[in-house]
Amino acid sequence: MLRLRRLALVMLAAVALVAAACTGDDEPAPSGSLPEAKGLLDDAAKAAAEITSTHFVVRTSGNVPGVAFENIDGDLSLQDKRVAAKGTATMTLMGNRVEAKFVLAGGTLYLDPGSGQYQEIPEAQAKLVYDFSAVLDPQRGVAKLIGELADAKTVKQEKVGEVRAYKIDGTATKESIAGLVPQAAAD
Repeated sequence: MLRLRRLALVMLAAVALVAAACTGDDEPAPSGSLPEAKGLLDDAAKAAAEITSTHFVVRTSGNVPGVAFENIDGDLSLQDKRVAAKGTATMTLMGNRVEAKFVLAGGTLYLDPGSGQYQEIPEAQAKLVYDFSAVLDPQRGVAKLIGELADAKTVKQEKVGEVRAYKIDGTATKESIAGLVPQAAAD
């Protein structure tokens, strides 16, 4: 199963920062009285739908059918309905594990698979691996993923910097991540 831990940093950052902002007070919750995950996730999904730029990290663990990358780390922005992104990815290209740099601009993905030279990859082809345009789209991206987390349970209160946050565990179904990772074949 593609557990939340496999998308840990993206989900933890999104839920922790957004849900913490939605709690309304700075007092720690008494032991044993963690808030229900559904309310936190609903608030986080609503807030995530308003985000227009972000730093993001996506990590997988183990063998995830249909996913050709181990991690992606970058910055993403949405301006005038156009997505721009820049970062690094550890991925499998033609059977080889590579550390690649990427830039998405003007609808084209530029990928440097470690050669020092960027190769131009049409956006439609790049979307088959990972759809950057979906990340900030409330109907396909992080907001949808947060809002549709299955079997969600608040497991812990913690601090992210100086902000009180909650750790939520759950399952991201293949349907909820399809907008982000079209080739994902399992939960």
